Amino acid sequence: MSNNLDAIFEKISSIQKDIGYTNQYGFFELIKKHFDSIENQNELSIDAIGSHEGTLKQELSTQLASLHTSLVYCTGSFLPISYPTLIANIAIVFYEELPLSNILLALNSRIENYKKVYLITTHNNPQSDTAAELIAYCKAQGVTTQTFQLLTNDDIATIIKVIDVQKLLHLSKLSTLKPVVDYINQIVKTEHKILTSQKNLLVQDAQFLKKSDSGNFTEINNIVRYTVLKNLQEVEKGIKAKYEEFSKPNYGFFSERIADFCHKIQYSDLSKIEVADKYEKIELGINLSTTEQFFKHNEKELLHEFSKDLSLLETLSQSTFEELNQLLARYKLPKVTIERFVLPDLNPTLIVQGNNYIQKNFRGEITKEGRNEYLIALRDYTGIIMVIVGLLMPLNLLIQGVDFFSDGEQVPKTFAEVNNGYEYLAFFAKKTKLAILLATSILSGILIWYGVVDLRVRIPRKRIEERERETQKAKDHLQAEARRIYNDSYKDWVNSLSGYIREVTQNITFEIDAILKSATKNAQDLNNNKKSQLATSQSIIDNKLKNLQLAERTCEGLQKTISEQKERILI
Repeated sequence: MSNNLDAIFEKISSIQKDIGYTNQYGFFELIKKHFDSIENQNELSIDAIGSHEGTLKQELSTQLASLHTSLVYCTGSFLPISYPTLIANIAIVFYEELPLSNILLALNSRIENYKKVYLITTHNNPQSDTAAELIAYCKAQGVTTQTFQLLTNDDIATIIKVIDVQKLLHLSKLSTLKPVVDYINQIVKTEHKILTSQKNLLVQDAQFLKKSDSGNFTEINNIVRYTVLKNLQEVEKGIKAKYEEFSKPNYGFFSERIADFCHKIQYSDLSKIEVADKYEKIELGINLSTTEQFFKHNEKELLHEFSKDLSLLETLSQSTFEELNQLLARYKLPKVTIERFVLPDLNPTLIVQGNNYIQKNFRGEITKEGRNEYLIALRDYTGIIMVIVGLLMPLNLLIQGVDFFSDGEQVPKTFAEVNNGYEYLAFFAKKTKLAILLATSILSGILIWYGVVDLRVRIPRKRIEERERETQKAKDHLQAEARRIYNDSYKDWVNSLSGYIREVTQNITFEIDAILKSATKNAQDLNNNKKSQLATSQSIIDNKLKNLQLAERTCEGLQKTISEQKERILI
């Protein structure tokens, strides 16, 4: 069996080459540095547990030294051994010099390195209890034992005969290299785990890049279209619903504000207009100051509501751009500002002024005050007198007819003298003529007196009724005009807002599309670069893993070789 360790050293160098440069590079260099020192060591080291005092022990040490063998004494736990110091594979225990606990402590610290333990006694009692316990302990650890007596120089010669220096020296070198190879195996496995983890990370990165390969930022598009811009569209719907509710007749907000103004209009707010072809009537119109107050009231109410809409739109636009920019910042994209957009002008004052006019002037009519007023009223009473007199007219005509036909003839003076119908009529006409004439005169006089008295009461009341009626007509007219003004104004305002929101929405959409196209291109370029880098890194890691697999197999073979060589060395 060759004791050459060059094959082992070559395999260690091969493992280092397969592993490549790691943070354990210094460890490998230290091992390689001491290859020659281990190979060239000729001095065998034997652990001696016990005191080094005594003539026979000194003689034993001297004779072993002549064989390039040294005893390392220990009375307790051994000090740690540092590479490239050779590890002892046999121990000499002077078991009668130390307590059993000290001996076990010393053995236990290096028991895995020992192949044989010599139990030596300096008395004639080799089979003591301590020796029996040590034999049992070593047997339990898989270590063979042999007992010697050290009483004479012949005993020293007997001990030296059983020590094959060359075999033990090679065994010590193998034992010294075994923990080194074990540690190298740990390094290989650790590097394999690290590279495997790195490869898994690269695979995850590749999968992530594959998912985001399109770089179209679909999430941003969805959020912008269905969340951010939806807020603006909801405002448009809300404003439309608001003014539809306001414009409802009778109980809508606009109707209430119109009624509030019109309720304050009085007859004094109307102006009289003389018309040449109407001598009995005077036309009425709404005076200029009332008209101006009407316009100011409309403008004030409409602008108040429109300013609320502007404030709401401004606040919502600001919050929309803040939300949008927060979303873009999350993806490290440039901000969007409303100042960059060309938008239609929102001028509520111009809209109100364009609709705040009276389309058709109010025209009312009342009777002129004075004698004409009384004459017109007397027409009614003249008609009544004519009707009543007309009821008595047949009797008056009958009387006049009888008088005409009975002129010169004798009319019966008593009813007994009446002989025929004609005489009856003549008799009746003569008797009732005065009563009928008197009744007609009295009725006419009573009616004329009643008419004069009634006119003094009825004409002032009629004036009040006419004024109230015309004032109400003026109120109704203004309400109709106000409804038209409010409806036309809010429709124009809503259309203007809709156009503004539509322009803002389109501008935001176009701006976001431009940003996303640029970002998509940049992301795709970056992803392509990352893919190339990942492919390169993955190729490097795959090559390293292949080399590590070779190193792992080499290391396992090296461990097996050292173990087999150690097993073949028999002591």
